[in-house]
Amino acid sequence: MRLTRPGSVIVGDNLVRGGAVADPGSMDANVQGVGALLQMIADHPRLDATAIQSGGRR
Repeated sequence: MRLTRPGSVIVGDNLVRGGAVADPGSMDANVQGVGALLQMIADHPRLDATAIQSGGRR
């Protein structure tokens, strides 16, 4: 946050992890880490966020 200014956009890629981040019982450390990051963003009073699952492997 200290590197941003009002109106900044922060973009994260590969955060949804193929939908696994929606599984609260996942034991995958990567999924848990992304879940923790998304929760920190949700809890921050100055941030608004959207997580979008797009595309995926075919």
